[in-house]
Amino acid sequence: MYYNPIRVFAAMTAHPVNPLNVGRSTAQPGIDQATAAAMCRKMPTLAFMAAMYKWAGDHEQHDFLMYRLIIAAADIASEEQWRLPKGKEYLRKMSEIALKEVIEPGRWKDGTRKAEYMGMDKSTFYKTWRKRYESIYQVLDGWAQDGYRYVQRKNIEL
Repeated sequence: MYYNPIRVFAAMTAHPVNPLNVGRSTAQPGIDQATAAAMCRKMPTLAFMAAMYKWAGDHEQHDFLMYRLIIAAADIASEEQWRLPKGKEYLRKMSEIALKEVIEPGRWKDGTRKAEYMGMDKSTFYKTWRKRYESIYQVLDGWAQDGYRYVQRKNIEL
């Protein structure tokens, strides 16, 4: 029996997400919380939290994900030798936008909205910060995808 990973994550939360309304309609609808918990057992913490954040609407770990994403952003900035203006908090703002975009992609896909949130004009964002932002977003989305793939592997084992 195959369980859609998104439905697995939805079954793991007390948040009022209806697991029957998420994921592909061809997936098995009848997953209970105990089965979902067994499928997520031993999943890396960041993968689990990011997947729950993205697909189950479980935002309890927002602050932890934010903290870890800022650390990852700082590592990327250091490695790629970004010049960061003092007092602008661009790493924090890009991390916040990434967390917003992962749950509301339609609302945050627009670069103009991101530029406004960061307090810069659109051309500066597109010229310098868009690719930098994308690398930070990819870290967060990668964590969520790791959780998704973990559940897919558990499906094969079942």
